Amino acid sequence: MDAQRHSLRQIFTILLFAPLSALGSPLSFEDAIQETTRSNADLQAARENLRSNEALSQGAYNGFLPTLNGNLGTTWSNTLGASTPYTSGSSATATLNQNLFSGFQDELRLKQTKKSEVLSQILLRITKAKISADLKASYSNLYYSQKGIELAHAIALRREENLHLVELRFESGRENKGSVLLSKAYHADSRLSELQAKNGFNSAQTQLAKILGRPNSVSSFETLEAKEQPPFLPAPAANIDLRSLAAATPEHEQAIVKEELAQNTLSASYSAFYPSLNFSGSLGTQGTGYSLGTERWSAGLTLSFPLFGGFKDYFAAKSSAALFLAASQNRLSVDQELLTRIQQAYSNFIEAIEKKKVDDLFYEAALTRAQIAREKYNNGLLTFEDWDVIENDLIVREKARLQSAQNQFQTEAAWEQVLGKGVIR
Repeated sequence: MDAQRHSLRQIFTILLFAPLSALGSPLSFEDAIQETTRSNADLQAARENLRSNEALSQGAYNGFLPTLNGNLGTTWSNTLGASTPYTSGSSATATLNQNLFSGFQDELRLKQTKKSEVLSQILLRITKAKISADLKASYSNLYYSQKGIELAHAIALRREENLHLVELRFESGRENKGSVLLSKAYHADSRLSELQAKNGFNSAQTQLAKILGRPNSVSSFETLEAKEQPPFLPAPAANIDLRSLAAATPEHEQAIVKEELAQNTLSASYSAFYPSLNFSGSLGTQGTGYSLGTERWSAGLTLSFPLFGGFKDYFAAKSSAALFLAASQNRLSVDQELLTRIQQAYSNFIEAIEKKKVDDLFYEAALTRAQIAREKYNNGLLTFEDWDVIENDLIVREKARLQSAQNQFQTEAAWEQVLGKGVIR
């Protein structure tokens, strides 16, 4: 019977870990960072948005440059009853236009595009921090899912050994039927936990594949296996200045730039009340037929005054003033919220580090107690009820130890994200 149990155990182990062994070479955390940097869709979109605003910023200098247009033309005409009924003519003209003053609109437009470019840079930093946190969370999920499968399998083996021990004691008349049935239920539950761990591993592959930017197909997940536990960051200092950290975040900078953009828009709305001064000049030649003969030129200055525009400009300025006040209040709100989030992320990170230390100590204690309790129960020195409590405590501590390690890494990722930092450069 023992040989049969051993053979079944080997077959089950092979079937359980066959999907993992069929995977390709494991993916290191550094390789995951590089692949995400190259292929993540959200990251690529943020980069292209920055390139777009850089191009618009460079094009905003056109307001300070003249425009030059060339025209070539030919005409045919026919006058009824004239001695020469049919005539034709040709012309060539070059026209130059230069705005000399536009109520500061060109300067403000240039500032606005520069601010939009800065906003795109900040948005890219925020995107990198978010993707970095997502990558850390998904990679650690995959790694600890693999560890979860190993732990679930080890628990199932121990439950099987416990069941065998209880059955032997029952056959010898030293244990009751209820203990046997409870041990069988524990063993069945451990097999269910193995199935759940395997399903969790499959979900973790899907999540990591999305962050990496791989195609959303089952075949693309077959090579996903975490090679290593990602390195932990050291705990932040106890006397860290959270307000300074908040002032250095990209979200704080984003709120400031948005306020400056609103102020720039307000200034631009006032420019509609200023006059505009333009210079224009043209040089051309005109002749009959297809020959050009007579040359002509012109130059002039035009000063335009906005006298009445149906109150459109007035209400536009009033709206811009309200938007500027809203942006100022929003900056204050963002700063307050940032400080709260940083404080919470800091607390969660510190608590996660300490909890992992505590769970490690509990695990060591539970493992030692379980080893002692097994010997006592086997020798009839401990009741099944007392042994069952100690065994269940060990399993709880094993799971908690694994979960606390994963939680520490995830709170670390959240801490980095709220600061606008991460592994994506």
